[in-house]
Order: sequence, then structure tokens, then C-alpha cells
Amino acid sequence: MIINKLTYQEFESVLKPIITLESIEKIYINVSKVFHVPNYNLRESEDSGIKTVYEGFEIEISHIKWIDDNDVEHARIKFKLEKKKSLISSFINPFLMMKIIRDIKKIFNNEISDVRLDKLSAPMLSSEEVRFEALYQASAFITDWEEQRILSPITIAKITKHNSYVSHIIEFLFTPECYERKLGKTILKENWREIFKNSAPLWF
Repeated sequence: MIINKLTYQEFESVLKPIITLESIEKIYINVSKVFHVPNYNLRESEDSGIKTVYEGFEIEISHIKWIDDNDVEHARIKFKLEKKKSLISSFINPFLMMKIIRDIKKIFNNEISDVRLDKLSAPMLSSEEVRFEALYQASAFITDWEEQRILSPITIAKITKHNSYVSHIIEFLFTPECYERKLGKTILKENWREIFKNSAPLWF
């Protein structure tokens, strides 16, 4: 197994085309280059023998397709960063998780308008074995999120599992059809709430 360790600049170069609403083809090409996987295509996931990590967390990308009422296909990119349990994981991983989330927020701040993130601690989603916290875009919060199953078009989930082989997880979900690009910034569409109501549950 080859370990591909990303720098911040490489990590940014993977996320930036997604949040700047580039075409899925461009995203594929960029991920292929950064992950060193020729002809990368999220629709055809294969074990390349290369494990790509950022700050020691393995990056897993999954693709979900959603077709709207106008038969337009929207590509969903979900990032998961996870770290397996080790002797020192309980001490160092929480700090690394905070750093990764700061890095994601920094990329957001550069590209997305009005992207202040608020935090939600959800005791109903936590237990003695699992602790769940989430960040969401404050200006785009869904109050009935328990039915939607996702808080906002931008959601970052931080999950700590106390009795699991994989003990620390960060998930980043971005719903691109709720946004548009204007004057060099990604902004919410006026009808984002209606779009999100129909599309968010299909994340799962």
C-alpha cells in the first residue's frame, strides 16, 4: 500500500473546484491528479493500492447522483476523513480533527459568501459509544433537520467512536445545486430552501 500524504495546498485543490461549482469532469481530472489515480471516476470505484491521507486521516470520496425535476443531473461529492484507533489516538486525533475543520473553513471563507458556521451538539444522535457534533451554514439552517437528516447545504459532521476500529471521523457534505456563482463567490440561491427540501434526503 502506497501512502499519498496531501499538503494543505493539495487538499485545497481538491475541495476548491467542488465549492466553486466546477464541472464534475474537472473535479474528476483534479482528483485523479492529486490522488495519483489515472482516469479517476467516482462512478467506478476501484482499489488503486494508494491510500490518500491528510493530517493522518484517510480520505474516502463517495459519489451520489441526483436528477432534479428538469432531468438535470447533479453530482454529489461527499468527503469522509477517518482515522483508525491507536495508542495515542485518543489524545492527538481530536486536535487533528480541529485542524482539519479549520482548514476546511479557511477554504470556505475564501470562496463562499456569508459562510459563517454554527455548531450543533446533538445528544439525540450521540450515545455512550458515539459522540456526534456538526457545523452548518448559519444562514441556511433547516429547523426540521431531523426529518431532512442533514442540517444545511453545507454540513461538517465530527464523529468520535469510543469502541470502534475507526475511532475519529469527519464528514463534509456540500449540496451544490443550492448555490450559484456570482462575482467570484459561491452564494446561496434565493430558492435554496425549496431545492434542499427535495434533494437533501437523497444524500442517504
